[in-house]
Parts: sequence; C-alpha cells; structure tokens
Amino acid sequence: MIDLSLMKDWLGVISTCIAVLTAIYAWLTKRAADNSRELKDLTTKVTELATATDKRLGKIEADMKHMPDAEALVELKLALADMKGSFGRFEEKMAAVSRTVVRVEEFLLKNGGERGDR
Repeated sequence: MIDLSLMKDWLGVISTCIAVLTAIYAWLTKRAADNSRELKDLTTKVTELATATDKRLGKIEADMKHMPDAEALVELKLALADMKGSFGRFEEKMAAVSRTVVRVEEFLLKNGGERGDR
C-alpha cells in the first residue's frame, strides 16, 4: 500500500521546488524584459544620433565641395605673390610720378608768378 504521509512530504518538497523555480523564472524574465526595454531605448537613441550625425556630415561634405583644395591654395598663394610684386613695381612708378608732379608744381609756382599768368 502507498504511504500517504510520505507522498504528502514529497508533494510539499516538490511544490516548494516549483514555487522557488517559478520565482527564479519570474525574476529572470523580468530582468530580460527590463533589459529588452533598455536595449530598445538605447537602439532608438543610437539611431537618432546616427541620423543627426549623418545630417551634419552631409552639411560638412556640401561645404567642403565649395572649399579650395591644396592645389588651388598653392595657386592662390602664387597669384597673391605675383600681385604683391606688381603692386611693388606700381608703387615705385607712382613714387616717380609723384616726384615729377612735385617738381612741376614747384616750377609753376616759381615761374608762373614771373610771367603774370596768375
């Protein structure tokens, strides 16, 4: 015959084990749900940051298309040096013209009064 008290004791142990395992399972699944939610939030943030970064990078690339490259800067530097030299020669010529104008003015001031043209 089956001993009911032994069966009762084993059923108590088995139910306790089931309760403990259920609690562990609930705890693990709750953590998994929390982790899943946090992972979803993190994925959303990363996607938003990637979109914003892509937009900023697009703007930078568009601006870079209009900027001169290294060769253009070298050409610009050479053109400016050439212009500086041209302006230097122009300055020398203008100084000579200025000296001539001053001499002509002095001559006219001295000799203009003698002829009565004033």
